[in-house]
Amino acid sequence: TDHTVAANNGVFDFAGHRSDGTPQFCLETGRLAQFLCGYHSLAELADAGHVVLSAPCVREIDACFPVIPGYTLDEY
Repeated sequence: TDHTVAANNGVFDFAGHRSDGTPQFCLETGRLAQFLCGYHSLAELADAGHVVLSAPCVREIDACFPVIPGYTLDEY
């Protein structure tokens, strides 16, 4: 759910296209950014209660999006 940009609400595939399908997981846009940028895996976000899973797809998706170690020097 995006409380700032209503166009971001809905079901999307990984190409960013709207979908009428059933979502495999649900999360807020800020958590999606953390996942896509490699700060957290989908499993980590699910364990913390930030992702609602509808399908047993976590391992397959996490394998495609590895967590990348962040270094403070890289962020400034």
